[in-house]
This record gives sequence, structure tokens and C-alpha cells, in this order.
Amino acid sequence: TMDCERPRQRKKVVVHMDLNGTCVSCDTVCGLSFSSIVNIYLSGTVWQQNHDNSGWRFSLWEPVEERNASYYTVAEGLFKDRKKFKAHVGRFTDGDWLQSVSSDGARLRSEMKAKYGHIVSELSVPEEYWNLWTPQEREILTLSGADSNHYYFILPSFWRLLDWLCSSRTPFFVSNWVLQGDEVPSWAIVFRTYGSDAERVMRAVNLFAQGRVFPFRARTVDVHTDKMTFTRTETDTFTLACGDRVFNDEASISHFLDSLTGVWAASDDYFFWKEKGFHPTAGKPVWVGHTDCAHHVFFDDNIRCGSNNCVDVRVWDLARARFASYGEVGTAELCEAKGIGKHIVKAQLLQACESDYFVDSVKARVG
Repeated sequence: TMDCERPRQRKKVVVHMDLNGTCVSCDTVCGLSFSSIVNIYLSGTVWQQNHDNSGWRFSLWEPVEERNASYYTVAEGLFKDRKKFKAHVGRFTDGDWLQSVSSDGARLRSEMKAKYGHIVSELSVPEEYWNLWTPQEREILTLSGADSNHYYFILPSFWRLLDWLCSSRTPFFVSNWVLQGDEVPSWAIVFRTYGSDAERVMRAVNLFAQGRVFPFRARTVDVHTDKMTFTRTETDTFTLACGDRVFNDEASISHFLDSLTGVWAASDDYFFWKEKGFHPTAGKPVWVGHTDCAHHVFFDDNIRCGSNNCVDVRVWDLARARFASYGEVGTAELCEAKGIGKHIVKAQLLQACESDYFVDSVKARVG
């Protein structure tokens, strides 16, 4: 790896943050409500242990055994129409399928409904905050549920992360780099999305900076208006456009991402990922190991084994002086074996309801 050009600058953390299902509690592009997002998430936490539909169990983490499949995956194979499939899993905790396929279905259904209720409770907006917001602020910061309740559009645990990053004065790494005076801040956040929903998120960040996201106080946040756009034509061919700047090789893209500070929005190449059968090597790219200046951490709820994994971890191969994809990065064992677990986090909505979820996840990977 190459050292930072400024030896006294502390190493920064660059957090790549997926939106829908990761730090945002709805999917405005696909028209999925808060309730649907929660149900879809929970449908991916119940795992089939036998091929005869018996032995279902709850687990946040994907079992290592290939024979296991989540209810989400099983249902996906039953519906050719994507909208009907999403509608089905979007009502996951309301259905009685568990009781019909498992002798222990009643208990498991009760367990899942309790988890649904926990998420709904944790993401409900307190009335005191609702009354302090203007109608315009409510439109940006909240969602209205079918039950007439109001929910956070962006998870409070994300705001806790941003507040922590803004207030942190401690180097993230054990090193000789110490931030002094007005040197470059030690963090950046890049919102990564396949959709067009980053604009509302950026407006919400501006409200955070103004002290309008309660209970957090106003912070100085550099919110960039130039949007990044990633495009791919081949597995190893990338272009990154940002304002009037265009980068056409992986090394220059990596350097640019290492140099970021503040909050950015980036659009990834969904059509390339789809064209390649949703294979991980065609997903959202993140480059690691080329320099020793920044540590990249990618949060996404769609990190899993095999296909349909949407994060492509590109690691610097020193021997060949080029980047190479590590492809399938879904299981903890595989991440550990390839040394990339410190760069990717499968976001779990159930855990992200806890206020320090994102903070603790970043600390665990950069400490």
C-alpha cells in the first residue's frame, strides 16, 4: 500500500451507506411502505432447515449450509411477477403460512409479530418531535403509516453515527497521525443507491446540520451537491463522474474516494448488475487496500452469499499492481478468510433500531 502524502493527517473512515432497508425505512422508488419494508426484512430472517418446509427457525445470519433458504428466497422462487412477490413478502407477519407448513408455526409466527412490533415501536416518531417540525420538515424526515402513525424516514441510529463522526476528535486508528488545527476532517459518508431517492436524504442531512433532527444539536456538515455516478461496461471497467470530473481507471477512482470529506450521494449502475444476473462482481464497487489513507466500510442490507449480493469488493493486488474482485462476500467465514470483513457490513434492521448500531459497527472495523 502507499502512504498518505501528508504523514501527520490521521487516517479517515469513508462510510458507504446503502439507503432503502439499510438507513432508510421505506422504498419510495418501488413504492414500498414502511410496513412492507419491515415485513420484507423479517421474511429474510426465517430459515428453512429441511426441503419439506419443516423446521423453520429465526436467525439474523445466513446459515452456512447451502440447503438452507430464507422464506424470502423460497417465496421469490414461487412468484414470476416481481410486484406480486414483493406484495406477498410485504405482508409476511400478517399471513398464516407458518402455521400451515410447520408444527411449530404458531410459536414462530408469534415471535415474528413481536419483532415486527419492536421495530415499529423503535422507529415511531415521538409526538413532541412531530409537533416541533414544520410541515415541510415532516415531509422530509418522516413517513406516514397505514395506521396513521408517523415513522422516521431515516433511522435514528444513522443520525447517531453522523453526530458521532462530527464530534469525534480521536483518531480512528492506532497510528502516529494526529489531527491538528483545521486539518482535513477524518471522515466521509457516501450514500450509495441504485435509485433516484438520494435527494430527499441529502435534504434531511441539511436539516440535521441545522439542528432540526431531534434530539441532536446543530453540527457543521459539508453536504456536497455534486452527485457521483458509477457506470460499468465490463466486470473490470469503471467510470466515475462527479460534476465536471471524470475518472476512467480504478486507481484514480480509488484515490478520489480516499480523498472525500463530508457527505456525498452516488448513483450505482443497476442495469449492469441486472444484465450480469445480479452477480456480486457486477454490484456496487468499493475499492480497498490501494493506499493507506482511508478505511472504507460499506453498509448494505443486500450483502449475502452467492448471487444477488450487490457489493463488489475490489482489493488491490500488489503483485499484479491492479485491483481484483473478491466476488462472493456474503458469509462471515468467507469475509474472514479473505480479510474483507472489516470493510463490509450486512445491515440488519432489527439491530439498527438500537441507537449505537452504526457507531459500534464502524468502531469494530476501524479500531
